[in-house]
Amino acid sequence: MGEKDDTNQALLLQDNPEEVKEIVEEITQKKSKYQKIPFLHKMYWFFYRKPKYFLVFIPSFVVGYTAIQSNLYAGKIIDSLLTDDPIPLIKKYSLYMFIMAITNSILNLVNNTFWNQIGSIINCKVKRVIFKKYMQSDVTYFDKTSIGDSLNLLNEDAGQVSSVFNFSKYTQLRNIGQLISSIIVGFTISAPITCFSLFITLFNAVILRAIKNYAVSNMRAKSKVNAKALTVALESMSNPRVIYSYNQEKNEYEKYYNIVSRSCHLERVSHGIFSLSFRGGHMLNQGTWSVVLSFDGFLILRNKISAGDLFAILRIVNLFSFLLGMLLATANREARSIEAADRIFELLENNESVDLTSGYEPSELKGNIEFRNVWFKYPTRDQWVLKNVSFKIKTGDIVAFVGHSGCGKSTIVQLLLRFYDVNEGSIFIDDVNIKEYSASFLHRNIGVVQQDSSLFTLSVRDNILYGKPDSSKEEVEKAAKIAFAHNFIMKLPQQYDSKVGEKGTTLSGGQRQRIAIARAVLKNPSVLITDEATAALDSVSEKKVEKALRAVMSERTSIIIAHRLGTIRCASHIFVFDDGELVEEGSHDELISKRGIYYELVKIQLNA
Repeated sequence: MGEKDDTNQALLLQDNPEEVKEIVEEITQKKSKYQKIPFLHKMYWFFYRKPKYFLVFIPSFVVGYTAIQSNLYAGKIIDSLLTDDPIPLIKKYSLYMFIMAITNSILNLVNNTFWNQIGSIINCKVKRVIFKKYMQSDVTYFDKTSIGDSLNLLNEDAGQVSSVFNFSKYTQLRNIGQLISSIIVGFTISAPITCFSLFITLFNAVILRAIKNYAVSNMRAKSKVNAKALTVALESMSNPRVIYSYNQEKNEYEKYYNIVSRSCHLERVSHGIFSLSFRGGHMLNQGTWSVVLSFDGFLILRNKISAGDLFAILRIVNLFSFLLGMLLATANREARSIEAADRIFELLENNESVDLTSGYEPSELKGNIEFRNVWFKYPTRDQWVLKNVSFKIKTGDIVAFVGHSGCGKSTIVQLLLRFYDVNEGSIFIDDVNIKEYSASFLHRNIGVVQQDSSLFTLSVRDNILYGKPDSSKEEVEKAAKIAFAHNFIMKLPQQYDSKVGEKGTTLSGGQRQRIAIARAVLKNPSVLITDEATAALDSVSEKKVEKALRAVMSERTSIIIAHRLGTIRCASHIFVFDDGELVEEGSHDELISKRGIYYELVKIQLNA
């Protein structure tokens, strides 16, 4: 088991969340000490921190330079037509244009390859880090976050962030290279025209910034709606039997229809913003083109500029227009990415994480449990769930927790596994405060069989192995026999290799519970907790599961949480809870003689 744990730890440490934080900080500009740095400077900071990415910037810049030089050589060819011997000059500049074209094509190919690889690497890294963060997050995070939001973050948002690097960044860097080169060349030809063109471009950039901010706000709303739609879809597809049995097909469809309609409206608004901004920019640049062309004509008449220079400067002005169009195109994509990166950053900054490995890990856990004046309420609720609860369970005891639904019985399981920490009081196991143990040690030594045990979409064998992945075939079958699951498993089409379906839907409730018990047996915990393990079963299945549980409980500290009082017959001591308080305790006979809450519960069930 130790070797397997080391491997798992190595996998957890493989991806560094700080690297992903750097990526999303570049997009969201979240990091406080960089907030005052302009976006382009922050982008270069990222490349400075990552030299291999900075090397990719160089060919991006050269691509822009070669494109401008081709236009300049084309202008030279036009001017050479007016000379006495144009052929040598035409050949010379045509060769230069050919070299620039070949260089441009090769560098574009190299750039596309590099940036696509960077985008793929970042996509994988972001997804892995998000999922690792999920696996390390406190249970409280999942209490407050819908599964739709979580899946949307893992899939859609991670893809949006990576798209910045395999499209937007490359486009921006290439355009920056072209812009710098075109400005240099433009000023050598005609400073007034270049200045005028830059003024128009900067004016349009201001408009672009305002449009981009509005687009970000729109995308934020759209993302929230999409997450709601995903949550509704997941819940509906996970519970088809409930929906059909209550004739709720139409209502579920209408619920999804309304949410998706809202999403479609926001999508139309988003496309409208982009189209309006793009066409508006195009109109402004066409106006710029007309003014520049008129001004160039005036300069030619005054012999201030040659025909070749006219061609080159018009191409440069056209390039300004093209660059603006590309920036508008990337602005819409970046609006999506900024919102996605914002949510990823929020997750990575979330401090509700569990340190699984640090803490006390003795050679064994005996299972001596004590609750001492424990008060607890869930972070998402205001009312107390446990109120000044104190009790002791000795090593090897089989005890039962009973009481009305909502009295706090199952909460004790959450506290023993340290899914939550107590608000007041203390919990001790083997006379050591539970907070001193490592969470992974507690999880290895405390086994839980719940009312609706979760099975994964794996084979029967793999579901049992989930309790102890490095177990042998013989150990798996032994655990199944102890849980009285071996016989029905051998009757399945592929026996232990049979798939159980999503959440074990191909098996009956009793069969699922016995596989869950086998999983707990294989884990061989020092403390076994059964939380309403037979509540949803028929009487025949209940007896089989109870028989399996009795076989397992005889060798360890065991806690039975049950509504059906018939399932606690094997318990030597019973704790009775009411409204979060421990109100009675003792053996069955002692509690009956008190004629208190336990007596009333027994009487109600006997009458039923």
